[in-house]
Amino acid sequence: MTISLVQNKNSKHFGEYRIRVQPMVNGSKIHVPVEYATTKRKAEKLEQKLITKAKAGFNFAGANEFLTDSFSKWVDHQIELDRWSYTTEQSWRFTEKMVKHYCKGLRIKQCDEDAIRKFIHDYVNEHHTTVSAHSTADKLLQQLRTYFLTLEGVTIKKSPVPKKALDYFFRRDRQSVIKDKYVMTDDELRAFQKYLKNSIEKLPVQHTVVQLALLVESETGMRPQEIQALKFSNIVQDEGHWVFKISDSYSEPSKKFNGHLKSRKIGEWRLTPPITNDLYNMIMIFKDKQKAFVQSKLLNNPKNLIFLSLLDFRLAKLGNPITQRSMNDALKNICNKIGVQSNGLPLTCYTLRTTTGTRLARLGDYSYASNRLGNSLAVYMRYYVKPLNRGYGQLMDQYLKL
Repeated sequence: MTISLVQNKNSKHFGEYRIRVQPMVNGSKIHVPVEYATTKRKAEKLEQKLITKAKAGFNFAGANEFLTDSFSKWVDHQIELDRWSYTTEQSWRFTEKMVKHYCKGLRIKQCDEDAIRKFIHDYVNEHHTTVSAHSTADKLLQQLRTYFLTLEGVTIKKSPVPKKALDYFFRRDRQSVIKDKYVMTDDELRAFQKYLKNSIEKLPVQHTVVQLALLVESETGMRPQEIQALKFSNIVQDEGHWVFKISDSYSEPSKKFNGHLKSRKIGEWRLTPPITNDLYNMIMIFKDKQKAFVQSKLLNNPKNLIFLSLLDFRLAKLGNPITQRSMNDALKNICNKIGVQSNGLPLTCYTLRTTTGTRLARLGDYSYASNRLGNSLAVYMRYYVKPLNRGYGQLMDQYLKL
């Protein structure tokens, strides 16, 4: 019989109705896991649902699999298919590690919203981490949702991770506000660039690589990974102005050049905002000094990199560029010396990118600005156009006179 009453008093399901269906689908018997219902009417309804699912190709065996095993096999398969970059692969491996740590013994069929809520709260509480958009907790939920969506309608009825999962699993008072990006004032940027130029003029060539990189970034707003991959051959003219024509970036985790720009195909390129003639001349002078230094120290620069790591001979012999950490440390040090007050906001190379993006917005042509920074118009407007740090007193005066 498909439905039977459990009469064994030692069973935890005593008094319930046992549903065991094994329908024939395409000549094969489908083994559906046993289910239980409190009444015969509910059992009959559940019986029909199980038969319908089996005929629709629902994977009952997969639903009985452990989440840790299923998730690991899925991640391994995506890597075999070469779907992700090295950095993205490492991110998924971290999620896999957290699933193994916090979801031991959890089967796919047991993965409901309560189970996911427990998982993410356990992670946040144990790691004392921030709960905000783009945080690690947010990334874990996004990746789990991506995985569960592949099972939806096949192994599970609905993904246990909804859209806007952070808002669903955490109260508003448990979430943190995303720290905004700091934008340098015009005076701060001029002081920053003046300090860099003075240092480059006074210091030996091996001590000016990072300073020159920061100067380039302050005028172009390139990503740090793009700065690291810059070659002397990237300098070209565009309607009478010196610009960089870039098509490569550097990955520090893998210590390799990507061969493409962020989220772009191999061979795609873009032009940067123009650089001043002063900066162009400084780069040409640096080129000669760098060549002489590399020859004198028996180093290598097979890719003709502008920002070859001259202070670390081990990295230089491998043809590696300066590190992002060295750039960030130098930027913080200089900002401290010239009195930049960021009011607790982080100061990194992306401070220069955001500053450049905001300055480009003054031109009024946002399509040009987003194109030169390498972003879509929507991303450019959302992340790189910030209020200028020059006060709003004049605007408020004008408003009161209306």
